[in-house]
Amino acid sequence: MKQLIRIVFIATSFFSSVVSADKVLPGTYDNLKAEERGKVGRLLMHPKENNTFLFSLKLNRGKPSYNSGHIFGELTFVDNVANFQSADFKFNEKICKLKFKNVDDFISVSSIDNNNQCGFGFGVYADGEYSLTSKDIPESYIDTLGNTVKFQ
Repeated sequence: MKQLIRIVFIATSFFSSVVSADKVLPGTYDNLKAEERGKVGRLLMHPKENNTFLFSLKLNRGKPSYNSGHIFGELTFVDNVANFQSADFKFNEKICKLKFKNVDDFISVSSIDNNNQCGFGFGVYADGEYSLTSKDIPESYIDTLGNTVKFQ
């Protein structure tokens, strides 16, 4: 019986370490593929509690229009996935719905059901892969008016 308990404990410990290997990390994530094309995508992740984060996502389309976008809010990851939804910029019954998926050292962001009415400028989309570029925990972000806003 002791041997069985020991085996179950070891198996449980191993499984727990495997599950936590994909833990979402706070820090700065950049869309490096977009940068290669002159665009900007930066995701800041500030830890709140457990798997909940405050986030800021800034985007810029680049030349020639430099249209931009910014959205912020709260994400709770379950099984490495968090969904964000906001009706602040509702248009034709479409709202902002984004899926954030943690994979290794990047977070994939994608629009859900083509619901990408997030208040971004023309031709600006959040979709893409954001690579972890800094593990430093961001304490604030710059909003669209240039104000420094602390994560709280």
